[in-house]
Amino acid sequence: MNGKLRNLAAAAAAALTIAASAGGASAASAGTRLSGDTDADGAVTVSDAQEILQAYTDRLSNKTIRLSAESEAAADVDCDNEITVGDAQLVLQFYTNKLAKKEGSFSALVMRSVCENTAIPFADPDQALFGANYIRATQDVKKMSLEEKVSQMFLISYPGYSTALQQTQGALCPAGYVLFANDFRNSTPASVRSNMKKLKAQSRHGLMLGGDEEGGSVVRISMFTAFRSARFLSPQKLYQKNGLQAIFEDAKDKALFLKDLGLNYNLAPVVDMPKKSSSYIYSRTLGQDAKTTAAYSEGVVSVMNENSMISTLKHFPGYGDNLDTHSVVAIDKRSKKEFETEDFLPFVSGIRAGVPMIMVNHNIISCMDGKKPASLSEEVHRVLREELGFSGLIATDALTMQAVKKYASNREAAVQAVLCGNDLILTTDYVNQRKEVLAAVKDGRISEQQVNDAVRRVLACKYCYGLIP
Repeated sequence: MNGKLRNLAAAAAAALTIAASAGGASAASAGTRLSGDTDADGAVTVSDAQEILQAYTDRLSNKTIRLSAESEAAADVDCDNEITVGDAQLVLQFYTNKLAKKEGSFSALVMRSVCENTAIPFADPDQALFGANYIRATQDVKKMSLEEKVSQMFLISYPGYSTALQQTQGALCPAGYVLFANDFRNSTPASVRSNMKKLKAQSRHGLMLGGDEEGGSVVRISMFTAFRSARFLSPQKLYQKNGLQAIFEDAKDKALFLKDLGLNYNLAPVVDMPKKSSSYIYSRTLGQDAKTTAAYSEGVVSVMNENSMISTLKHFPGYGDNLDTHSVVAIDKRSKKEFETEDFLPFVSGIRAGVPMIMVNHNIISCMDGKKPASLSEEVHRVLREELGFSGLIATDALTMQAVKKYASNREAAVQAVLCGNDLILTTDYVNQRKEVLAAVKDGRISEQQVNDAVRRVLACKYCYGLIP
């Protein structure tokens, strides 16, 4: 994937990109075409509108459309799977706006049109990370049932191939699956590739497939020699060998390794900066200062983007020297200034590099919210969105950890996770937590508009990385 195009906040948001081949090429691949640019001259003009109107006329009169497959796809400006007069009107309106010297991009104009008369709020594709992919995502959300949309807010533990095959065929299909060591223990690369391919083919909305392959003590796949002759090394050991260069080479190797198995995301890199080597999280980190860790974050994200692999920065807002939240409640008493001058820096550099997903930890961050874990805190999410300017996917750490249970009233951790601003809920209790969220939407505690906005972001990310054909 072209690294410049992946930085959609600056480049690909210029106009809607579409997959050019029937095989579902990535939205940023070399064969893409700007939506509306039917003649492939690099601009959206009146001649494009004429081409669209001609194609519409041909279709009405049952004539064979004279456009190529790429041009025909580009003619469907608003991505509603039809070539209509409305598509031509949008091109003409954009051209008129240009003549009148009105500001605004073509993709923003199309987005406003798509969002009219819906419960889905306008999101400026020029300002959002996944750019013009929001247009197709918005069209998809309009057609989805509430049950389908709620399912797309869950990234769940892999239930085994048979169950996953059943889930992916209907409304229970989640955004994706997290695969752990047991899912590879008695498998082969060939069987994993085959199963992942079949699951992807079943899903209407694309599947995120991956897990934790951090390197060092947390490796779910490379621990098995059937998949790799040696485990991926920890960031610290790589850094000791040849600094950041070794880490970036490893990031590419890891991305290609995962892609070869049919996987498309990794819950890495860990960009926490504990001070003590005895800390719970220390062995999983780079173990360097803020400046070096920020460079590490930016570089790994960039390498993964260049190789069409979804990366995940974790664990926002920074884990520090806190206890293991898998089993206990951890209270972080550091000042906001300390976060701003140290822990936030790797997240800021990763955001600037175009990281698509950030995972929030379960620590209670006293300087931001002394009453709730970060994963359930509106204020922590506000800081990430507004102060750090992140417009990608926000994911919880696993909601079945002990540090969350104590603070979830009526055991509705997933409901609270949605209400505070998470787009993706990571859980091993999908069936029950999905029911809780669905019930909360139906009784009005969670607005459907909030669900729509989160799901649109999930689908836009999937389009961006080529997960949806």
